[in-house]
Amino acid sequence: MKLKVLVFVLVFGGLTSCTGIRRSGEQFTAHAESFNILGLQIPEDDYKAAMKQVPAGSEIHTVEASANDWTSILGGFNKIIGFSGTLISGKVSK
Repeated sequence: MKLKVLVFVLVFGGLTSCTGIRRSGEQFTAHAESFNILGLQIPEDDYKAAMKQVPAGSEIHTVEASANDWTSILGGFNKIIGFSGTLISGKVSK
C-alpha cells in the first residue's frame, strides 16, 4: 500500500507546472509550463502563470506559446496529453 501511495505522489508531483523569470539589466524573460491531460491544465493556465511573473509596468515585446487549443491537430494532441508553455520577454520600465 505504501508503495502505491509513493508512486502516486511522485507521478503527480512531477506533473506540476513550472514558472520563473530571468532578468538581465533592463531585459526580462518570464516562462510558465503546465501539464495537460484530457483537456485539463495542471495546475493552471500557463499564460496566466507567465503573466504573473512579468514585473509591473514592463513593456512586453514578445509572447510565444505552444499550440494548446482544439483548433489544430498539434494543439488537440497537447490538450489530450502533453505539455504547454508560454514565454514572455520584454523590457523593465524604470
